[in-house]
Amino acid sequence: MLVIREEQEADHQAIRDVTIAAFSDSEFGHNGEAELIDRIRQDCPVHLSLVAALDSEVVGHVMLSPARMETAAESIVGMGLAPISVRPDHQQTGVGSALLNAAFEKLTAVSCSFVVVLGHPEYYARFGFTPAEKLGIRHGFEGLPQHVFMIRKAETDTAIHSARVFYDIVFGPQHLP
Repeated sequence: MLVIREEQEADHQAIRDVTIAAFSDSEFGHNGEAELIDRIRQDCPVHLSLVAALDSEVVGHVMLSPARMETAAESIVGMGLAPISVRPDHQQTGVGSALLNAAFEKLTAVSCSFVVVLGHPEYYARFGFTPAEKLGIRHGFEGLPQHVFMIRKAETDTAIHSARVFYDIVFGPQHLP
């Protein structure tokens, strides 16, 4: 039976292994996602890290860390989703969906204003994400296209538009608007 739970320190190596395997088999290859997880754990005191365990074996992982949306009038705190990984032999079995749904349930419980992700628009649209660019919301990473930047806003929040989102500094440099 698949169990979604918060990561424990004993899971760290399994999470690393799952992440490297998942991204090594992806179209982009492994680009330091496992190291990013380590930096988030170390430098972001507030983060959400969930594992999917099947018969006590970690087969998937998702991590979210704070992101800041700057508008002309205010700064709004939400979360950035990255990375999510599922062991290749368990992909397309619902593990990723279970991880995302559990994460969104936890974020809803704490009134998270938004979640952003850089990823496949077709995949993330299934989870309520829309292209941020359509709302005038942009990320600050040079060299990454805006069309893969997606946002999932809280249902009660309709005022977010025309803004720039900044991930935590552990994600690297982000230019100003």
